[in-house]
Amino acid sequence: MSSPKTFTNRHNLPEPVAAVLTTDLYTKGRANASVTGLMQSPRVSILAKHNQTDEDVIDRLWTALGTAWHMHAQNALCEYNEDYIVEERYFTEISGWIVSGQIDLQVPQDDGSVWIYDWKVTTS
Repeated sequence: MSSPKTFTNRHNLPEPVAAVLTTDLYTKGRANASVTGLMQSPRVSILAKHNQTDEDVIDRLWTALGTAWHMHAQNALCEYNEDYIVEERYFTEISGWIVSGQIDLQVPQDDGSVWIYDWKVTTS
């Protein structure tokens, strides 16, 4: 059984900043697995489940910035164009498992096609 995740704060960030960085708002809904999770190597998935201790809060900065970008984009784009489909999660069942994936932005085109956007916030 995996242990609960604990965080260090080696840069002595203020407690409210550490609280923001360690709060995870992600959900895959009622799914057993997400598309992103299925794309990870089995070794990474296994290690992530069993090694859930001692992550530093500063290492969560890019994750928090990515979450902030997604939230800001969702709010802005819903107002910008009512035809945009923003942050919609899809579900399917495969061999008794529910798998979900969320598309960041879908932009319907005049020819009936849909442009799909997948936001990424990274260090490089």
